[in-house]
Amino acid sequence: MSEKILVAGATGGTGRLIVSLLAADSAYRPVAMVRKQEQAAQFEAEGVATVFGDLTGDLANAPAGVDKVIFAAGSALLDDVRAVDEQGTKRFIDACKASGVKKFVMLSSMGADDPYRLNVLREYLLAKQAADNHLKASGLTYSICQPGYLNDGPAR
Repeated sequence: MSEKILVAGATGGTGRLIVSLLAADSAYRPVAMVRKQEQAAQFEAEGVATVFGDLTGDLANAPAGVDKVIFAAGSALLDDVRAVDEQGTKRFIDACKASGVKKFVMLSSMGADDPYRLNVLREYLLAKQAADNHLKASGLTYSICQPGYLNDGPAR
C-alpha cells in the first residue's frame, strides 16, 4: 500500500518538484497543500490530490489522514518571515502531531543552526531556527534538511 505524503509548499519550485517525484513513484500518493482554488485545479488536472492550508490561517485539518509530511513552504516576502516561517510553521507542526503524522521532513536552511554567524538574512534564519527547534521538541519523528542557496536553474 502506498504512503500518503502531504507536501506543504507544493506550489513553489521545490515543492512542485517534490510532488512530481512522489507522483512518479507508485510507493507514494502525494497530496499538495494549496491556498487557492486555482492552485488546486492545476494539481487535480495532473491527478494529484489537494488539501487547503494556509500558514497564516487555519491549519488544523490540512494534515488529516496523511502518513508523512514534507515541508517545503516559506514566505516570499521578508515582511512575512515571523508570521509564516516561524509561527505558521510551528502551528503546522502542532497540527501534524495532533493528526498522528508518522514523520515530518523539514526543508529548513543552511545557517539556521547559528543565525548570528551571518548578517545576511538573519531574521529569516532566526525564524527557521525557531521552527526547527519546535519540530525537535514536538515528539514527532523528523528529518531536517538544511540546504544552501536554492534557485530555479538546472538541478545539480
